[in-house]
Amino acid sequence: MIRPVLRSFFLLRRRQKIIFLAIVASRVVVHALDVLGLAAVGLLGAMLASGLTDRNEARFLGLTVSIESSQSYLWVTAVVAGFFMAKSIIGTALLRVTTVFLARVEARSASEVARYLFSGDIGRVRSMSKGEIQWAVNSSSQIAFSGILFSGSALVTESALFVAVFAGFLFVDVATAILITVYFIVLIALFQLSINQRLRRMGHRLAQHSVRVNDSILDMASAFREALVLEKRGVFLDRFDSSRRRLALDRGLQRFVMGLPRFFIEAALMLGIMAMIVWQFAQGTLSEGLVITGVFLAGGTRMMAAMLPLQNAITDIRVNGPQASRAQGLISRAREALEATESTESALKSDAPISIAGEDLGTEGVGLPISVESVSFSYPDASIAAVRDVNLEVLGGQFVAFVGPSGAGKTTLADLVLGVHTPSSGAVTVAGLTPEQLRKTEPGIVAYVPQNPGSVSGTIAQNVALGIEPELIDVDRVTEVLGQAGLWDVIQGLPEGMDTSLGEQSDALSGGQIQRLGVARALYTRPRLLVLDEATSALDAETEAGIAQTIEALRGHTTLIVIAHRLSTIQHADTVFVIDGGQLIASGSFGQVRKKVPLIERYVQLMAIKDTDDEGDENLGDDDLDDQSDAGGTR
Repeated sequence: MIRPVLRSFFLLRRRQKIIFLAIVASRVVVHALDVLGLAAVGLLGAMLASGLTDRNEARFLGLTVSIESSQSYLWVTAVVAGFFMAKSIIGTALLRVTTVFLARVEARSASEVARYLFSGDIGRVRSMSKGEIQWAVNSSSQIAFSGILFSGSALVTESALFVAVFAGFLFVDVATAILITVYFIVLIALFQLSINQRLRRMGHRLAQHSVRVNDSILDMASAFREALVLEKRGVFLDRFDSSRRRLALDRGLQRFVMGLPRFFIEAALMLGIMAMIVWQFAQGTLSEGLVITGVFLAGGTRMMAAMLPLQNAITDIRVNGPQASRAQGLISRAREALEATESTESALKSDAPISIAGEDLGTEGVGLPISVESVSFSYPDASIAAVRDVNLEVLGGQFVAFVGPSGAGKTTLADLVLGVHTPSSGAVTVAGLTPEQLRKTEPGIVAYVPQNPGSVSGTIAQNVALGIEPELIDVDRVTEVLGQAGLWDVIQGLPEGMDTSLGEQSDALSGGQIQRLGVARALYTRPRLLVLDEATSALDAETEAGIAQTIEALRGHTTLIVIAHRLSTIQHADTVFVIDGGQLIASGSFGQVRKKVPLIERYVQLMAIKDTDDEGDENLGDDDLDDQSDAGGTR
């Protein structure tokens, strides 16, 4: 039970550990006020008992107080109230400090987890489902810190209150103190033994059902149109209903178990107090029984106040233990990865600008050269490599194309050039740097247009200038690139122009318009390396031709890598690289690879393309090469 708390504690930074220990120690020390309050209660009880026997003074724990004046009773009563009020005020303040501190730790840790997940290569994100990613970012740090550490602090402080009250009892009556303490400990042990296994199983179920609920909703949102057309929405809703019902039942059971100790302890406390009163009056005089009963009644109430949060803390740690273990592992990996990244970034920092061919990378000029040396890459758990021993060179400013059937490894190879994936072996360099080093050194110098560009909640201008604060967006540049992407006329027709919000579901634009938005986004940063992966597949011929002219104009000062199934898109490329089965099987001009590779010639014949030039100046149609090839996995 203590292990989850210790693991979370050791995840704290050194300064955080010191602060946390100081807060917990303060909450422990403040329990001394409870002991002083109990002593004052005992003194008040002695005064009342002495009054019943017509004495003029009362004695308790070596203190003697005159009771001739009624003001003595008022003063002692005020002292009792003062101790307990001071404890409540200080305890409340320290509780607030604890929650605020842990909330800040949680927020920082959640930020680290998010940075870890989304600052690595794409394999790290794809290793988790959408529901798991949502849980990792939103819940893991909350469970590890605000959950487990808060319960751990309650475990320590409430146990300290229990010990402090027990110490007060010892001064009054040793035998009774031991008896009542053993009584409470046995109650806690019996209660925990009765529910221990159920709590563990509940914790595992809560973790599973939370992820399943998130997955079912996110999957339905992602594939809503397809599910609607196929009339399969009911399947997703049934999955959600089942998981959500189980989650609700387990959460209800958790609330029941968390509230159960109150009734159990209250009943046990009253039975214990009644038994103690009977026993004390049977063993001692009337006055002694009154004093001891008063002290133990007040102390028992304080013990109950400690036992309720103590039981809840134990229950919370057991329920969240399985999720906490998973969260702690994730946070630990995130810390290690981020520290390694910071070390790499520090090594990259230099006062001298990085240059290629004597020119600073940050200035417009020639495109960036690319070198791929003996590169292989395998997806996790895949039995066959997606890319195998590929070697190629691209000169700065060249226009090159990756062609081949679906599943050949074209997109995977492009992802390796972009640094989206890290090679399993071999090396990829762009202008002499790894893709990751280049991105961090000169953000925006590399751009990418996927077949299905992503969009974010915000305006069209914010989607073009992705990741730039609204007040820093270059509006003139946004206007320019929207025009180059053939989208400016469409944007002008919208009520708020480029300030029109796409909406969270990005339904303000059609699929083809979203593709053009992706092109505009890529052009915004004036990239020196641009990768286009089926970037015009949803466009009509006229619009595609306009964008092709824009891309062609980038030749020379921007290196272009185009993945396309439409042969018309890449017939004028400087070099065409043919990829099949994860290997580079041929390269050259379009006309050259057509002669060398039967696969390309077969595609040309299937499209009924008229041969006009041996060097690849055929008048190619817009037929989709993908329609003639087998459907596969990674392109």
